[in-house]
Amino acid sequence: MSPEEARKERIKCSHAQQKQNNSGFYSSQQQSQRGKKGGAKITPKKIEKWREKLNPLAKKRLDEGTVWQNPRINTIVEILPGQAELINDFYSLFLDALPECEFKEEFKKINQGSFNSGIGKVLKGVRKTSFDWSLVEDLD
Repeated sequence: MSPEEARKERIKCSHAQQKQNNSGFYSSQQQSQRGKKGGAKITPKKIEKWREKLNPLAKKRLDEGTVWQNPRINTIVEILPGQAELINDFYSLFLDALPECEFKEEFKKINQGSFNSGIGKVLKGVRKTSFDWSLVEDLD
């Protein structure tokens, strides 16, 4: 056996041992830390990939802008073209657009993920309203 083959064999044995002991690369704690480190960073490349996966209608509405209405508080929110890159941007845009009132405090308590998911369904045409917000028009 050549020195190079012996080295490769030692590496294979080492990896097998680590896998068996759940250590090194195979440690779930280490995998968790590394995943959080890379997954938390939002980069233009990641945004581009997320946008590629979007429903065509939702993508069009994000690019061209939308007008939303909430009849419960008689408020209209206009999302301008290019203001929201992803559906996840809607919660903060709505929060910023709301006037200071009792409803704004209620709105802050809404789960951000649930709100964005519901608004995404309205953007895709699956639902008519979400959290009392309905799509009034697309800005063309």
